[in-house]
Amino acid sequence: MKIIRFSIACLILLAIFAFGKKSEILKKSPKEIKNNFVPTGISGGMGELFVSKFEVSNANYKEFEAWILEKGDNEKASLIKVHGEGWVDFKPEFKPFEKFYYDHPAYQNYPVVNISYEAANAYCEFLSEKYSSQSEDYNYHFRLPSKEEWLKIANAGDAIYSWGTDHLRNRERFKRCNYFDGHENFVSRNNETGELTYVKTDDKEKNKFVYDGYEATAPVESYQPTQKGVYNLNGNVAEMVSTSGIAMGGSFYDPGYDVRNQSEKVFDKFSSQVGFRPVFEISLK
Repeated sequence: MKIIRFSIACLILLAIFAFGKKSEILKKSPKEIKNNFVPTGISGGMGELFVSKFEVSNANYKEFEAWILEKGDNEKASLIKVHGEGWVDFKPEFKPFEKFYYDHPAYQNYPVVNISYEAANAYCEFLSEKYSSQSEDYNYHFRLPSKEEWLKIANAGDAIYSWGTDHLRNRERFKRCNYFDGHENFVSRNNETGELTYVKTDDKEKNKFVYDGYEATAPVESYQPTQKGVYNLNGNVAEMVSTSGIAMGGSFYDPGYDVRNQSEKVFDKFSSQVGFRPVFEISLK
């Protein structure tokens, strides 16, 4: 009995120590990191893994773009280019997005899309250099999460979606994430043909929905976050992981069945459905 009590006491002390350590990391971090990142409870290769509460926005990416241009790195400037193609694949009415989505002031807090996997990794390198140079205590190592890490971040017990339930709408019938309006959980889109198919027909969802006003992407701080305060893991834009060509969680163009935690999108080069969110670990200086 004494051994059991001692073991429990040790576990409690370890938990308190770990919590204090996480708090200390954020406490000593630059203000932008304190405001925009949260601990995941997941151990990375160097220790505690932290994740951005938001998908990388157009405004975030413009800061990175300006940094590259200031360095005069023309080769990398070409690599990180934001492309405009692909919007009319969804609707002809989206054609103005090809020119204005990235540059228009109204969309600066919307997720950056149409960038390559290599560009997303270059952005993470930029964050690592930026924040490491601002800290006396830590080196910051930003990167894309692995698929396994992303799933752990999104996982809410055995729930299908990251907010912890299997329902796409709340009691007031508002959407909990940004996805294609259709027959909710029971429709899937074929990635090759674009056609919609029924997954099952026992649709018990009431067909009285509230329109949220977003035809395509939504601002990065939209809809219902996870308990840890992470937004848009499901829908809005599918999120790149460390495996090239794979993005998780589905996008605004995908029906409810295709924005589950397990939903996986394959993309080539870049896509207006795909963005990313970084994670980081630290090492002591």
